[in-house]
Amino acid sequence: MTACLIQLVAGMVFCQSDQRSVPSTVDSVCLFAKRLSGAAKQAKYLFDCANAWYYSRPDSALRLYSQVENMAKHGGNQKLLADSKYLQAQLRYYEMDASQLDMAKTDAEISLELYRQLSEPDGCANAESLLAAIALGQGDEDVAGDHAAQSRYYLDKLSLESRSKHPATARIHLLQAALAAGDLNLMRAELEKSREVFKLLRDDGGMARVHKNLALVYWAMGAPEQQVAEHFTLAALYFDRCGSLHGKVSTWVRMGAYYTDLYKHNPSGNHYFTQAVACLKQAESIFPDFEVFSQLGVTYHLKASVLAAEGSGFDLYRDSVNAYYEKALEMAVHLENDAQLDSLVHNIASICLSNDDCANWLLLVSEARKEVADKRRTDLLEARNEMAQFAEGQSQLRRRNQWIAAALMVFAVAAVFVFLYFQIRVRSLNRILQAQLKMLQARLNPHFIANCMNAIDSLIGQQRLREASDYIVKFTRLCRNLLDQSDDTTVSVAKEMETLGYYLDLEKLRLGDKLNYALHTDPAIAAATTRIPLMLVQPFVENAIWHGIQPKGEPGTVRVAMERMPGNRIRLIVEDDGIGREQSKLLQSQSNREHRSWGMDIARQRIEAIRHIRGAAFDLEDLKTSGDLPAGTRVTILLPMLTA
Repeated sequence: MTACLIQLVAGMVFCQSDQRSVPSTVDSVCLFAKRLSGAAKQAKYLFDCANAWYYSRPDSALRLYSQVENMAKHGGNQKLLADSKYLQAQLRYYEMDASQLDMAKTDAEISLELYRQLSEPDGCANAESLLAAIALGQGDEDVAGDHAAQSRYYLDKLSLESRSKHPATARIHLLQAALAAGDLNLMRAELEKSREVFKLLRDDGGMARVHKNLALVYWAMGAPEQQVAEHFTLAALYFDRCGSLHGKVSTWVRMGAYYTDLYKHNPSGNHYFTQAVACLKQAESIFPDFEVFSQLGVTYHLKASVLAAEGSGFDLYRDSVNAYYEKALEMAVHLENDAQLDSLVHNIASICLSNDDCANWLLLVSEARKEVADKRRTDLLEARNEMAQFAEGQSQLRRRNQWIAAALMVFAVAAVFVFLYFQIRVRSLNRILQAQLKMLQARLNPHFIANCMNAIDSLIGQQRLREASDYIVKFTRLCRNLLDQSDDTTVSVAKEMETLGYYLDLEKLRLGDKLNYALHTDPAIAAATTRIPLMLVQPFVENAIWHGIQPKGEPGTVRVAMERMPGNRIRLIVEDDGIGREQSKLLQSQSNREHRSWGMDIARQRIEAIRHIRGAAFDLEDLKTSGDLPAGTRVTILLPMLTA
């Protein structure tokens, strides 16, 4: 009874609340998905269909999840790949037969590794709790406890509200109930805790499993028949709501076992035998599996033994007992379940002595064990191959990332040389192009490029390849933006803010925690189509960093805002909380190095030209504290809104 309870408590799945209408076959689902435009929409449709078939058609759902997995691998969508792997593992373990156990464990381990790479504690908590349930189902309580502890570790990274209604929290309570199998009161308390979580989640599948396990606990406690039957009935009701055929069958089998146990302790109560057979026949009508046949064999075996003790003879039910045990033996072989074989052999040994045909049964059992062993070796090899392929894929991905990092480094250096080439070429053009060149120099000068290269070299030397890759990508995009815009006189607000973001990211990597920044675009501005003069804002941002924030003895912040103003105008604000212009001038006068802000000079010239033509405005304000101390600088530029 206790072993049975541990096995059941380990199982917990989640009903999908949004069962959607889908085509009738997997092929028609895939055909319809191909008509959708874009791989992302196709994968999402297949994923939703698999969720809808999770309980009612687990084999079809598994095929669709496999399709989604292949699409995720091809498209590089690691999150979708992790989710599909996790759901395949959950489906194989909870809604399919025991032959899927090794693959379920492999899929769960792969999903856990992917969630770790994605830094998703939510997914890691679910995957760890699922691995705990699988370990407990395999009878390894120590491993189950380790996985449960890891699941709690990831849950602790979530908010208290998220933890209180997280599926992994409910599953851990179920695991705690199983691990406390010797203390029925503690088991009941843990099951009640899990039920509270399932209520919050509105999870019919979880509620069903809690009620089924509460029925088993009350059965073990010797509670009144009405109380035990009530929980079994509620379990069957909830399983029916979410459409879990395996859940309904398991509930009816356990209920049949309960009435069989009552009949065993009260042989004169023939109504218990009748009720047990009725429950088991109800399970058989849904679909026959090992538990159904095995329990029917046990129930009829008990009835035959009772009649034999009464002198009525064993032969009345001998054929039924033999038939059901033979079917159970065939099913145990099909399911490749050693534990089921062991329990069945014990029952067969008892009946073969009564029938005096143990030699025949011994031959059948020996052949069954050999077939199960062969199948398990095949399944285990398949699971190991799957894990090996995943490990090889991860290794190839790491090597590819290293090559990408090297290629990006080469590309960045090439981009610098291309940039310098265009810089030299532009100097030979007219005065307007020369002004654009100076702004480009002010925005991305050789000192800044050298700092970027040193930073990249340092990151690679520290083996921080992911950060180096991110840095190179941003630096390359900044260079590309500048080169793409070099022939334009205006740029969209969206592109300007994007370029500023790349620039500030790189400056922050140089200055570290000493620099903070904030970019804001008024939602009332159509950022994609509204345009402003090219390279107008960046020189003021650079000036704020170099002359306001960098000399400051503590962290500083630069804020850039673009706001829509009445009269179809746009206001640009660049504000810092640095040392102020007066202190900056004083420091420059004391320094041996002269620095002329070309970007600021050119920007002012352009603003003056725009002001005369279009009525723009420019204001430079020294910010003060309440004690009249320097508190930074604010640049305000008012421009007419230009559209593409």
